Formats: sequence, C-alpha cells, structure tokens
Amino acid sequence: KVFIYEIPAAFNSWSVSWSGGLNGDFGRPIGYGFMDRMLSSRHRVSNPDQADFFFVPVLGNRQISRGKVVEYIQQKWKYWNESVTPRHIWIGADDAGTSAYFRPSAPPPGHFTQKSIFLQHMGLHIGAHRGYSGCYAPGQDIVIPPEGIAPFARPPVSYYITSPRQPQPQHRGTKFLFVGSIVPEEKKLPHNVRLQVQQHHAHREGYIISSTKVPDYALKLASSQFCLAPSGKGGGWGMRFGSAVVAGCVPGI
Repeated sequence: KVFIYEIPAAFNSWSVSWSGGLNGDFGRPIGYGFMDRMLSSRHRVSNPDQADFFFVPVLGNRQISRGKVVEYIQQKWKYWNESVTPRHIWIGADDAGTSAYFRPSAPPPGHFTQKSIFLQHMGLHIGAHRGYSGCYAPGQDIVIPPEGIAPFARPPVSYYITSPRQPQPQHRGTKFLFVGSIVPEEKKLPHNVRLQVQQHHAHREGYIISSTKVPDYALKLASSQFCLAPSGKGGGWGMRFGSAVVAGCVPGI
C-alpha cells in the first residue's frame, strides 16, 4: 500500500519541469508516467497510517528541489521522522542516478537518500565510470529501464501483431547482438563490459559485435535472441534495453 504526498505545485508542476536546468528534463520521462499511474493505482491509499510506503511526487532533478520537499514533508507529516528503514519512494531519472543529489562525494550522515528508495536508470554501485560514482544501493533502490525507443531501433510495423509489446514469433538466427561504441582498454574503466564482450565473443558464430553502424539495425534486433544492453557510454542509462524488449530480444545488462 502506497500513500502519495500532496506537495506544493512549485515542486511538481509542468511549468517547473519545463523550466529545465535544476528542475526537470523531458528527455527522462519516467517520472511523469509513473506518477500518472500511481494516482490511479489500486495500491494507493488515502490514509497514510495504512501505508507501507510513501511516494514523493517530485519532478525536479537536483537536491535544490528535493531537500526543500523533505523539509515540507517533515513539517506536515510524521512519517519521514518515524521511518527507520527506507520507505519513501522517489524518481531518480538523472543520468547519474542518486549521485546527482550528493556530488561529488558520498552522502553525508543523515542525508535524505538514506531514508529513500530511488527508482533509477543507473545501476552502478561499485567504483566509478566516466565521472559517475557508484550510487545504486542494492536491496534498497530499484533499477528501471528508461522509456523511449530510438527511431532507428524500431522494427517495421509488420513485425508486430497488435502492438510493439507483442512481436510476432519468427526465426532468430543471430545468437547475440551488440552495436555501439566500445571504449578502448587503455581507458581502464572498471565496468567496461562492452570491451570484455568484444574480446571474448567477437569471433563466435552467430554473434554480431560491432563498434560501427550496421545496415538494417532494427531488423537485426528483431532477428536476435540476446542483445547486450549496458549502461550508456557516459555512465548513465542507455536506450538499448527498451529497444531490445520491443524487438523481442532478451536484453543482457
């Protein structure tokens, strides 16, 4: 059961989100869709005393918004201060996940993230990757795929029965597919799964691993069994997960 806080429009109105900068980004729309679904969910309760979790409907991206929201919640409700374990759910759709709210170092004692569950696209929790520190808390945060499919990765309409979520069964002759940039070994990245996949599997039969564009990429997605869907080359979320699912290919993360 989830209780949704009612907070001032200054923290979650469309005008705030549209303002960009510290307050929003329509390139990461998961917060809008999730909030819309939560408002009509059967798991929503109107009595906060009955709630197992509390959803904080903030559309801002940085601590300047969220810190003020925590202060507001603490003043109006008792549940934040009473919570011993993380029970407050936030959307953390920034490229850097929750580390966007406590850069450049780890969160200080008592930081609001320690009582929070973040739904985020960033799943790194060890080391760092291109300036993004590991911020996902295993057993606490939840990694979710981003919404949105790149146009070049959409198979033709003929590959679908009634919707992109129901691809037609077809022969999948390619065992494994990955097309995208591959960071060279001298960069010494701790999570360079792309390079490791290339080194170990580039010459295997039925595997397509390429750092350059390939023709008919969408069709290759739809004819592959497994598709590598790592984090984006900047360390944040990538769009391959959603593209693979839509094409009926099992994403490997």
